Amino acid sequence: MAASGDKRQHPGRILQRMFMEPNHLGVNQLARALKVPPNRISAILNGQRSITADTALRLARFFETTALYWMNLQARHDLEVSEQVLREEIETSISTLKDHKTTPLDDSPLENEAEG
Repeated sequence: MAASGDKRQHPGRILQRMFMEPNHLGVNQLARALKVPPNRISAILNGQRSITADTALRLARFFETTALYWMNLQARHDLEVSEQVLREEIETSISTLKDHKTTPLDDSPLENEAEG
């Protein structure tokens, strides 16, 4: 995981730096190889589009990786961004299960009380 304060890397940056640049691939070349529109690759590289399952499968085949590699990059990025945006709100508005052991989640009686 990126250290606190680091700029989160979109999977498109990893695609570009670790796969396209070392192999001297341009957007159009990769798009043709994957049989997708060039604007899909451009949007991924610019961080404007997520890597979908379809694209992950295509990238995995072409670069001889796994689709899970690409999906994990995207999921990790999405989670880091969401955590950065939502962490404070969630911590202040969502209680824990431990809190509800003494206070039921709704008006129904606790399980022990219902049996007695």
